[in-house]
Amino acid sequence: KSADEAFKFWGHDEALRRMVLEIRKLRPDVIITNHSVTTNDHGHHQATARLELEAFDAAADPKRFPEQLSNGVTVWQVQRLFVRARGNATQNPDRQGGGEVITIDPNERDQIRNTVFAEEALRALQKHATQGPWPKTFAYRLTREAKGAEAVPKDSHNFVDGLRLPDDIARQLQQLNMDPRSLISSLDRPDRVLDNLLKASKAELFDERKADDADSDRFLLMTLRLDAALAQASGISLTVRPRSSVLVPNTNSTFVITVSNKGPRTAEISGATFDPQNFHIDAGNVKTPSRLAPKATINIPVERKTPADSKINVPLSAHLYDPDPFGEPILAFVRIDIGDAFFGLISMTHIDVAPPVEIAEVAPFPLIVTRANMATTPALNGDDQALRARRIWLNVKVVNHQTSAFKGTLSAASMLADNRSDSDSVELAANQAKTLRLTISSVGNSLTVSLGNGKVFAPTKNIPVSYTDAHVAPNLRVGYIRGFDYSLPNALNALGVESNELTVDTIASMNRSRN
Repeated sequence: KSADEAFKFWGHDEALRRMVLEIRKLRPDVIITNHSVTTNDHGHHQATARLELEAFDAAADPKRFPEQLSNGVTVWQVQRLFVRARGNATQNPDRQGGGEVITIDPNERDQIRNTVFAEEALRALQKHATQGPWPKTFAYRLTREAKGAEAVPKDSHNFVDGLRLPDDIARQLQQLNMDPRSLISSLDRPDRVLDNLLKASKAELFDERKADDADSDRFLLMTLRLDAALAQASGISLTVRPRSSVLVPNTNSTFVITVSNKGPRTAEISGATFDPQNFHIDAGNVKTPSRLAPKATINIPVERKTPADSKINVPLSAHLYDPDPFGEPILAFVRIDIGDAFFGLISMTHIDVAPPVEIAEVAPFPLIVTRANMATTPALNGDDQALRARRIWLNVKVVNHQTSAFKGTLSAASMLADNRSDSDSVELAANQAKTLRLTISSVGNSLTVSLGNGKVFAPTKNIPVSYTDAHVAPNLRVGYIRGFDYSLPNALNALGVESNELTVDTIASMNRSRN
């Protein structure tokens, strides 16, 4: 595998555009990566490493992807880029040429979360079937740094060591303290913590209006952190959720904004906004009760219409390379007042956008044609690539995402000269899913499955067809031990073989029965 092969499928410019956008949105001072441009690395990793080097400079260049520079997104200069150094890398003593190496011990404990740093990484690595064991320490080499960035101190074990904010900005962004103990060490006194946080909010400690444009994002980030701390300390929370699992274009959807107060103090809701992106709504103006008593929960229903041009992202597997593959972002904001201080609660989620009706699944996929399920003579018109089926059927799962019933036709068209197709009528209740069996009379090199009624249509599904001269012994039963994927059971099912996955318990029971 090579980087060029990865870019053939990703598209170099599109992949770079996405990476630059995320850097500009996240605005990191330091980027850390395991990906290397060396040829002994996997092609996907090489491609990612090349993109990171390009994005380091491109994110700070207003001429690169200028269409991104709106809605609060601005250019951003990352200060440092570290790349994982393999082997027994050590600190570079002369510190020349950006060759500084930072050694990190992942077994150190995070004092705030009371977990070892490696635990979070281990949870992710355990998602892989063949990973580990890992070394006790990891080394990262400084590969790129911004012009004028502070040097990395010798023997540093922190990626941001040496980076300094201007003194006046640093003073305004300093950690909140509570004499005689710090705020973090005073968590066993929640009332005092909340009072000090409210005092900081009242004083507008991190007001971004006090900062220059270049530093306003740092102040905004600290404001959001202060708001999150106030929400945690006060016990007040906000969620927004739809009443249906997906949104349908050009259809009304109901959402529920929930504000809960699990704390001991009475609060006031002085404003609420429901502002999903791409929804045609008036700004703000969600009516809410003003008083939020202790232990109270308020549910606020709001209804909005999904635009007809909303981008469908269901199923996700077919939209992984879309610019925005995760559905419609939905945002709710509530302002909470406690005494003469206030803070904001923000809840954001992404909701999948589905067509009115959907062909959710077709099995088998792909369709494997054997002598057992096909005739040995060509179909009509003598086309050798088109065979007459004896007993082939498709199990098709269809879903009606509408709030009204659907009547239509499910069909499978074969790539034949006479455009032969097989069809059946479909009736679905509102929000109903159903699996139907569709018999196929003839197949070519592919099948196209469609669902519609003249007004409403589902995106079509293309089913590849392969012919194999395979023979299956009658009454054959196969027991198998599956590997890390489902290729073996899928192949057995495609050939029509009766099979069962073996487990330790089933094998043990078989041994006992023999005894």
